[in-house]
Amino acid sequence: MIISFDRRFIFVHLHKTAGDSVTKGLMPHVGKNTVVVSNDLQALRDGLRRRRLRRYYKMPKHSTAAEIRSVLDGDLWNGFYKFAFVP
Repeated sequence: MIISFDRRFIFVHLHKTAGDSVTKGLMPHVGKNTVVVSNDLQALRDGLRRRRLRRYYKMPKHSTAAEIRSVLDGDLWNGFYKFAFVP
């Protein structure tokens, strides 16, 4: 899962859709104000380091769009480009 506040997009990582490769490919382009959850240990570490964004790091890597939407403010969700790859 990626939430990029700099680039204003959300990548919803679905099971078995090359999401780790997509995440790796996007990493050089996401900006500094971005939440990337690629595994539980990484999310815990980054959540502790970035207190302001901690609530996003508590979400699992394979969060659904509805789960991500419930954590974001309505204006943020509506203003972001959202995408996923479906098997």
